Amino acid sequence: MPRLSVWADAVRHALTRLEAPTRIVAHSFGCLASVVAARALPHKIKGAVLVAPANPERFHIPCAALRGALPFPALVIASANDQWMPLESARRWADEWGGQFFNVGAQGHINTESGHGAWPEILGFIQTQARHN
Repeated sequence: MPRLSVWADAVRHALTRLEAPTRIVAHSFGCLASVVAARALPHKIKGAVLVAPANPERFHIPCAALRGALPFPALVIASANDQWMPLESARRWADEWGGQFFNVGAQGHINTESGHGAWPEILGFIQTQARHN
């Protein structure tokens, strides 16, 4: 089972090596790790696109560790039939993080197992977010 502290430390380490602020694009458990890591280095982040975030309860992560608005713009992209995170839970997390929410419809967990390979549409989400901040 992945450990949030290990993943968040890896994201923090990557952020500290950047010379300029960046935009985070994360998927599933990476969303949770990015949220935790980004709070320590908000000046390194211009925004975040969080795709199919994992349900923290499935990993026994206290929700308190993830609560509160993010200090940068965020977009949470979720699927209506994600087996790992109910749509309404993803919407609540988007609200909790002060982010926008986008339902892509019935797309599973938005990964290779649900039929996704390269996802060029993500560039549109990133560009739209960039125009709004």
